[in-house]
Amino acid sequence: IRGAGNLLGAEQSGFINNIGFETYQKILKEAISELSNKEFENLKIDSNSLLDNLNDTNIETDFSAMIPDDYVNVISERMNLYKRISLLKNELELKDFKREMKDRFGKIPNEVKNLFELIQIKWIAKNFCIEKLIIKKGVMIAVFIGDKSNSFFNKNIFPSILKWAISNPEKVNVKETKTPAGLKLQIIFNNISSISKALDTLNLINFSNS
Repeated sequence: IRGAGNLLGAEQSGFINNIGFETYQKILKEAISELSNKEFENLKIDSNSLLDNLNDTNIETDFSAMIPDDYVNVISERMNLYKRISLLKNELELKDFKREMKDRFGKIPNEVKNLFELIQIKWIAKNFCIEKLIIKKGVMIAVFIGDKSNSFFNKNIFPSILKWAISNPEKVNVKETKTPAGLKLQIIFNNISSISKALDTLNLINFSNS
């Protein structure tokens, strides 16, 4: 309603923990599209970046994950950084990008660290065929795809995930939930106090399956 003039900052959009990570991504895409077609048409932001493909896994979180405008105060530069983050493909590229951010702008704030870790979480969740991940109020809920004919369920990784979950009852609960699209498996992880803790937990499962 108020326009996209400063949508990437906190003044108009509010902090991401008030609107959710996925909602923020959608607003961000709209802001980038509008700004790139008007004030910053020469930036040539790619429309087929990860910002368009992040729906592989829908993430909702109440943690702040963004580039604060007091860390990078030029909106066109923040847009460019978001674009570059969206194109990162692996841990090595992410490591190099972190080093560059620190060299250019100083110590990386927690909001940006969270953003980087959510990208890592996306990579793992996509590999696990998790269609939705909720990280809120001290728990993480992983909702797996409902299509039981998907080849993922016939691979060794899926029973390994279930085995890990069942063998750690103090950490996780496993259940099936009825949805309009059918039954979907959920794994609920307890004591998730931060985005880092969520990433560490998924990395532990990922390592046990490697």
